[in-house]
Amino acid sequence: MVEDNNKMIVDIAEKTVEKFAREWEQNPYLWDSEADVHGELYVRIKKALEIFGTVKGRYKAYMTQEAFFNRIYCKPLTYIEGGERYYPDIVIYEDVTFNHDNKEMNEPMLWVCEIKYKTQWGGDQNEANRAYDKGKLQRLLQPRPNTGINGTKYAYFVELVRTREGAKSHCDRVHCNYQRDQENKD
Repeated sequence: MVEDNNKMIVDIAEKTVEKFAREWEQNPYLWDSEADVHGELYVRIKKALEIFGTVKGRYKAYMTQEAFFNRIYCKPLTYIEGGERYYPDIVIYEDVTFNHDNKEMNEPMLWVCEIKYKTQWGGDQNEANRAYDKGKLQRLLQPRPNTGINGTKYAYFVELVRTREGAKSHCDRVHCNYQRDQENKD
């Protein structure tokens, strides 16, 4: 049942992003910056996932008791192996118990989304930077050996490019070798 809900949550989130990308291609000037896109997608995904309710837990180390919180966040602090800090654009957390004894542990993430916004006059113009962010997503998908910490289950990369010639988008699920190996076992 939980796995079915997780698949539905991911499917709804990705369909919401893809619908937004099509709308953005038609009217790209309605969202002038990457921050505008983050905000728009956050609100749309949160609204689409209302049927799944909130999550209860102690999701921050400084919390003294459990509290209700939304499962979707913009730019939360996460860690990649080795303690490297990373702030993915949008994260959907799993509905599980949180434990903060390990300071480099991420809350259990179901879906992580990275958005790259490029225009003819600004935004991310560097292909190496986009490849680096895809690499960070791939690293978040991997479990950390000998820690009991699992990686996120799904990662999604969205690229929005606006030029004088027009607007184009590309949305794609990110995979890593570990994830492909697991899928091939099933």
